[in-house]
Amino acid sequence: MLDIYSNVLFNPFVFPHLSFRWLYWTDWGDAAYIGRVGLDGSDARAIITTKLEWPSALAIDYTTNKIFFADAHLNFLE
Repeated sequence: MLDIYSNVLFNPFVFPHLSFRWLYWTDWGDAAYIGRVGLDGSDARAIITTKLEWPSALAIDYTTNKIFFADAHLNFLE
């Protein structure tokens, strides 16, 4: 389980998905990732851990429930 408060080194983006009661965040630490945790603090985990260096944008399409992110160092949007 991830300890959000002590393990997040740099957190430029936090985004809620209220329908599913999730909170998503990005971390630029030694191993960059995008994480997810329940709004009640349960089930914290890294959900995207590859093809990331500086995850610098995060958005949710509430119609399709897809997450989109950009990486400032690798210069891509997915």
